[in-house]
Amino acid sequence: MSNKKETTKTLTKEFKDKSEHEIFGFVTRLFDYSKIIDKYNCISCERELSENETKYIDKVNLKLKKLCDDFQIKFTIQGDPRGCGVKLILPSGMSNSIFERAWNVDTTNNN
Repeated sequence: MSNKKETTKTLTKEFKDKSEHEIFGFVTRLFDYSKIIDKYNCISCERELSENETKYIDKVNLKLKKLCDDFQIKFTIQGDPRGCGVKLILPSGMSNSIFERAWNVDTTNNN
């Protein structure tokens, strides 16, 4: 699992053509969007999301897609309520998961 500091450090190595400011902005928004996705993953385990909640999470997913497209990063979203609903597929294949080649965005430890 990775927190903001570890993710920033990894992406700085991964994207040498990006400034620290760009990386920091990316990671900040990535974790903001991921927290929202993780929150609604938890809610959807307990009950069905309302139409408004579904529309809201769709907008967040679109924002995440645009954010990742700007860095040419692919991502996946899964319904894991434990805090790693968003997983980045980094160009180098770097991973922080023992189960898959993906970079888990862990919103449970946000330092």
